[in-house]
Amino acid sequence: MPLGQQPWHQAPRYSRAEFHAVKGRLTMRHILLMLRLSAGGTSVREIAAMLGIARSTVQDCILS
Repeated sequence: MPLGQQPWHQAPRYSRAEFHAVKGRLTMRHILLMLRLSAGGTSVREIAAMLGIARSTVQDCILS
């Protein structure tokens, strides 16, 4: 069976952060920047505002 046409029960499983990265919504640059900012003490709300993404996306990325 060609890639991408597997039945749902055989499809690869992704965390929410991985899913967004696979879909092209988050680049590696964004992910690394989120981690650096978080390690530097920047709040999730501020990171989300800087990158123009949802707070839940930042939280999922940082906590996964």
